[in-house]
Amino acid sequence: MEWKSVRLAEQAWQSLAGRCASLRDLPDRDALQRQLDPVPAFASMQAQARWLAGTLGQHGGAALLWAGNALGAYVEERTDQPDGDVFETLDPEAIQIVRCRFAEECSAGSDAAHAACITLGACEGDVPQRLLATLGSRAARERVLRQADALERALARDDLSVYGLGR
Repeated sequence: MEWKSVRLAEQAWQSLAGRCASLRDLPDRDALQRQLDPVPAFASMQAQARWLAGTLGQHGGAALLWAGNALGAYVEERTDQPDGDVFETLDPEAIQIVRCRFAEECSAGSDAAHAACITLGACEGDVPQRLLATLGSRAARERVLRQADALERALARDDLSVYGLGR
C-alpha cells in the first residue's frame, strides 16, 4: 500500500469511528441490529427464494438491493446447483455498484467509500471506482460492469428470472 493510501485509510477510519461513537454506548446493540436487519435467517435455499420472490413482488426489485447480501448469496448458491449454468452470476462488486446507481451515498466522502478504503485499500474516487480498482484485470472490470448493467435493467423491470427468481 502506498503511504498516501495509508493516510487516507487512517482518515477514513477516524471519520467512521467518530460517526459510530454514539452507537457503542447503546445498552443492547445486538437487539438493535436485529431490529434494523429485516432479512431473516434461511433454513434452505427454497425458503430464501420464496422470501426474495415475495419481497420482489411486494416491494419491487430495488428493495432487494437493501436486503443485505441476501440476493448475492442466493445467486451464488443457485448458480452452484447442477442447472445453475443457465442463470446469470453476480459478483458482489456488481451489486454494490447497482446500489450506488439506486441512490446509495457512494461519493468519495461517503461512509461506503471510507469502508472501501479501510477494507480494500482502494482510497481514490467514488465507491464504484474504488471497487473496480481492486479488480485484477480490465476483463474483470468489464465483467462486473456488464453484470451491474444487467442487474440494474432486471431490477428496473422487477424481473429477476435471469437469476432464478420468478415473478
